[in-house]
Formats: sequence, C-alpha cells, structure tokens
Amino acid sequence: MTRKITAIGFDYFGVVYQNSIDLHIVDLMKQLRHGGYKVGVLSNAGVGLRREIESSVLGGLVDVVCLSGEHGLLKPDVAFFNIFLERLGVNASEFVFVDDSVRSLETSHIVGYTPILFSDYGSLVSELRVLGVEG
Repeated sequence: MTRKITAIGFDYFGVVYQNSIDLHIVDLMKQLRHGGYKVGVLSNAGVGLRREIESSVLGGLVDVVCLSGEHGLLKPDVAFFNIFLERLGVNASEFVFVDDSVRSLETSHIVGYTPILFSDYGSLVSELRVLGVEG
C-alpha cells in the first residue's frame, strides 16, 4: 500500500541553501504548495536563521520553520522531528524529509517518516515522483 504524503520538510544548509538560496528548490517548494502539500524547514541552526528565511523568497513558501536554536535539540533527535511534525500538523507516515546528511536521517525508521538523502535537484524530483509526490 502506498503511503499518502501530505508534507515535505527540507534541511536548510545543504539543500535549500548552497552558497545561496537554490532557486530550483524554491520553485519546487512553490509547486508543492500549489499542489496542496505542506512545506517546512527543519535545521540545526541558530535562531537568527528564522529572520533570514522570513525575509527571503522563502518567507511565504514555508508553513513551518523549526530550528535547533529554538528548541535545544539537533537532528536526528526523535523529539526534534516530533516537534516539527506536530507543528506541521501531520503524522510521520505522511511526511518526507530531505537532507544532505545521512546522520540527520538516521532516526527516520524510529520516527516513521520517509527520508530522502539529497544529492541534486534532478534526483530529488525523481525520488519524490516515485513516492507519488508531484506539485
């Protein structure tokens, strides 16, 4: 049975931001939002990143921003993912998280979400399509 995906989360540094905000990822976020998906950013970053996100092109695109500096937790802590999922208002089984770090994804089987290890935009889009996710 295929899981119904309703939300996609992105790591900031290494996925959304790679020397600058990746406009391909921004376009993907727009497509996902237009397709009815919830979109969030979960990052092992300090509280200052919230201002950067909210004042950038991402400000109107993300439903939830969850930062380790605000919660005193780091990925892959199960509690950090659970806070993020609660704020998104989705069950783990409905959620995909995209990160460029294997370590950050290592608790996916405990939390119950679908992990995608990010390497490049094209591969990400392909992996999302396999999961039935299209914007």
